[in-house]
Amino acid sequence: MTLVEMMVATALLVVIMLGLTMMFNQTQRDFLGGLKQVDVLEGGRAVMDVLARDLESMSDAGSSNVVNLTVFRDVVNDTIQTSSTFSRTNELDYLFALSHANSDWIGTGYSFSNAIPGVASLCRFTISTNSEQLANNFLLNRFFKVYDASKGNNATFLHRIADGIVHFKVRALDENGIEFLPQTNSGVALVQFPISYSNSSTNLPNFLEIELGILEPQTLKQAASLPPALQADYLKKQAGKVHIFRQQIPIRNAPR
Repeated sequence: MTLVEMMVATALLVVIMLGLTMMFNQTQRDFLGGLKQVDVLEGGRAVMDVLARDLESMSDAGSSNVVNLTVFRDVVNDTIQTSSTFSRTNELDYLFALSHANSDWIGTGYSFSNAIPGVASLCRFTISTNSEQLANNFLLNRFFKVYDASKGNNATFLHRIADGIVHFKVRALDENGIEFLPQTNSGVALVQFPISYSNSSTNLPNFLEIELGILEPQTLKQAASLPPALQADYLKKQAGKVHIFRQQIPIRNAPR
């Protein structure tokens, strides 16, 4: 073989090796991206299943003085996420619902524990009582005590069910799919049942629509590795790394 032939063969081998390396890297990226999406999708579906089981069995306490459902959020802490093509306003709604099983009344609440500004862990709180203690909103008051503690990241009474939550929106709908609009007071938006509207009243909504936004785990890890002063700005630019889940939950005990 001549020197020229050897150089041509070597060049062809290098080109083939580069092509195979690029193909391997692309395949590996696609594989890891698929695994990442599977993890997020499985987690989102699991959270939605828990929410559906808790909320579809909401019950009416039968008293105008007892709160059956409350949804509220701190409007001041809403965040805006942007990407190269769109922007989205994120909100984190706190939720409390009342249900009935045999002789027990059960209060279930959803709150948040924040480690990074703009992203939180969704936490669940549940407690039960009898009819006598129910009369003075005992369950709701206990939930608010836990909520106050969680604002200081003391989530002792909360069970964490999902991480990387950037958006959790709850909309209460009537039988026609029309939203019960929240009342905003001192920077807090609140919808609470029993509720009076349009010269009538209702003790439960007919549907709850849940929107859940989960940040990709790798993006969350990258944010956690940054200095605290840079974390919020970094996450605001990661709207394209958020997966949105939406589900409408029918309330079985709502009036039809």
